[in-house]
Amino acid sequence: MPTIRIRRTGGRYGVFRKLDVLVDDTQSASVRHGGTVDVEVSPGPHQVAVRMDWAKSAPLAVECPEGSVTSIDVGGPGLLVATFNTFLRPGKVFDLTIGDGATGCPSPSRQRPARAGHVRPRSGRRRR
Repeated sequence: MPTIRIRRTGGRYGVFRKLDVLVDDTQSASVRHGGTVDVEVSPGPHQVAVRMDWAKSAPLAVECPEGSVTSIDVGGPGLLVATFNTFLRPGKVFDLTIGDGATGCPSPSRQRPARAGHVRPRSGRRRR
C-alpha cells in the first residue's frame, strides 16, 4: 500500500501547535513541529494539504503507485510573514514541496515552480 510521509520542517509559525494533514479533503493525521507522520493511501492520484485553524497550504497533487513512499516537506515563512499571510492570504501560509527520499512520482502538473528572481547575478562592473 502506498504511503505519504509528511515531514514538518521549517518556519516558526504555530511551533507549539499541531498541523492537520488533509488527504483528499479528509483529515488523516496531525503532525507537530519537527515531526513526521506516515499516512497510508490507496494507489492513484491524491490531493495533500495541511491546515491550522483557517491558515492552510495550497493543495499538492501527488501520484502514489503501489508500494511507494511519497515524502512531502511542510515549511513556511518566518513568524512575521506568516502572521501577515494568515490574515491577507490564509491559503498560502504553509508550503508543501516534494521532499528527499520520495519513491513515488509527483504529478508534474502541480509541482511548485522554481522561484526565480530572488538572487541577482553579480557582474564585474556596476552599471551607472
